[in-house]
Amino acid sequence: MRNLANLLICVLLASCQTQAPKESTDKHYNKKDLVKRQTASKSSLEQVFNKPGWVYYSTAEVKKFETLWAISDIHGSLDKLIALFLKAELIQKKAGEYVWKPTAAHKHLLVVVGDSINKGPDSVGVVRFLTSLQAQAREKGSAVILLLGNHEAEFLSNKGGAENEKETPELLVSANDSHNRDWLETAGKKLGANISFRELRQDSAFGISLSTFSVGAILGKWFFVHSGYIAGTTDEVSELLIEAGQVQADGAQSLKGAKFNESEFKYEQLVDDDSPFSSLLVKRDWTKNLEKLNDMKEKLDFLGVSTLFVGHDPGALTEDNQVHKEIAINKEGWLVKLDVGMSLSDEEKEYSKGRMLKCNLRKALEQPAMSLLRKGPPVCQQIHVTKAVMPIWVVENPTFDLKTKH
Repeated sequence: MRNLANLLICVLLASCQTQAPKESTDKHYNKKDLVKRQTASKSSLEQVFNKPGWVYYSTAEVKKFETLWAISDIHGSLDKLIALFLKAELIQKKAGEYVWKPTAAHKHLLVVVGDSINKGPDSVGVVRFLTSLQAQAREKGSAVILLLGNHEAEFLSNKGGAENEKETPELLVSANDSHNRDWLETAGKKLGANISFRELRQDSAFGISLSTFSVGAILGKWFFVHSGYIAGTTDEVSELLIEAGQVQADGAQSLKGAKFNESEFKYEQLVDDDSPFSSLLVKRDWTKNLEKLNDMKEKLDFLGVSTLFVGHDPGALTEDNQVHKEIAINKEGWLVKLDVGMSLSDEEKEYSKGRMLKCNLRKALEQPAMSLLRKGPPVCQQIHVTKAVMPIWVVENPTFDLKTKH
């Protein structure tokens, strides 16, 4: 911690030398890996996000699509995911497999906002299913956008090592399932009789697929990212976001090149508390802190973003600090919570069967900056497996904890 503090001082004052990055397990962040602390001029969304590690669709590109769907925090719950996609008519069953249903005449955007893995029974099956749909949708002119959550980044970073593996035993159960095994070996390497975490991370289609997941996505004026909080000052936002995307891209390239220690080091920067990038995927409870909410709104205005869509915290945007099984939006219309608690827990056998956001892009594009505040029929609704289409819950009096420091 002391070494990191000294290093940050050096970076800020430009008064010391740093060694070039190397493949090692050293967790101290060097100058190249830290965001440049300099006053930034206002940049366009394209200048910031049309970069490695991010997905960027201009407003003109969004116009090609009719409907946007978003879901987060699937956490290995493949059966729930399939039920939701069937209800939304995004998939159909053919020859015993679930495949993309919309035709080229009806183009859709589907965004999965992180934490697709861990906790639930079939994380490998979820990633296999989503990456398969991604390829099928592309052939029909639609797009499936897969984003990192803290669970994917932690797995790729090997953060916690053996201790982390003890907390996610269901991941190996899923990997060693006969239905998933053939897909895992499509990366070109023969896996052991009992697949290990190292093999799953370094040698299988699972690890390779996760390394293609982006940090976040800009779709027109909408911003999708797992936790959603941007650290630093408003003047530092553009450079920090560019650097965070580059960290992801470098980590993926290192994994592809079999530089595993270097890859793990890169991904750890996205989840380590001492890193300036980790708040995008890890920070909790910032939606309950009025000061941080105002700070975040100022940063979004600076970037030119009208609406932020986040997962990660099913207790965000609540009126009583309880987990709510609904997609929610703040009354000002700029923050949408997607996590509805699909994961299993010891306290409750099942939180939620899941919800999925459905937005009419034609209506959204009629609004200034794609605002969700409009008179008449709503731009976005939520899909439930039993109740079909429902309004998004508007949080009128959110719970604030001014003492929150996370």
